[in-house]
Amino acid sequence: MRRGWVLALASLTIVLVVVDLTAVTIALPDIRSDLRASLPEVQWVVDAYALTLAAVLLPAGVLADRYGRRRLLVVGVSVFTLAPLACALAPTAPLLDLARGVLQAGEELDSCGAGQEQLMCPQGGSASGRVASAGCENQATRAC
Repeated sequence: MRRGWVLALASLTIVLVVVDLTAVTIALPDIRSDLRASLPEVQWVVDAYALTLAAVLLPAGVLADRYGRRRLLVVGVSVFTLAPLACALAPTAPLLDLARGVLQAGEELDSCGAGQEQLMCPQGGSASGRVASAGCENQATRAC
């Protein structure tokens, strides 16, 4: 029973990311005109998201092992819920880029909190083994 809830929660976090990226991609022309941003500035709106994924992926796995997945999930969902407000209120493209990075960090925290990497490739062993493999498995989750 618990495994089903974990699967549903992990799936929901992925759906939130896909919806977010789709909405931003569709809105890029309007974002560019509203913020009077150059093309490179608008490209960073999406790139900040990917860069933060690469930077936060493994530390989020370590935090999940150290402080617990449930706590990390709560923090991640909180950040992922509040960061869009910062995105909406950003007056310039660089501030929007920064807010998008924070948004991705929150998503990565809730992904590790939901235990996506253990759902895709359940492994026993030590906590350090799970942390070392979390990055590859979490990345594989996004590639599917």
